[in-house]
Amino acid sequence: MNEIGFANYLRNRRKANGDDYAESTIQKYVGAIRKRENGEIGDDKRGHHMYSRAETLYSEFLRGNQ
Repeated sequence: MNEIGFANYLRNRRKANGDDYAESTIQKYVGAIRKRENGEIGDDKRGHHMYSRAETLYSEFLRGNQ
């Protein structure tokens, strides 16, 4: 996972779209993806709003960096 790239993508998205991501929210999204990739998030958490939003944003990030 490119944590720095994903965090910068979120920061740039915040500036461009006026998204109201606080720095702490950006770090939570990055942490959620890291935990998912390390197998630390079980299926019971995948439907949780923060995790599903992090997954969506990470997918957008990956599509933009192909």
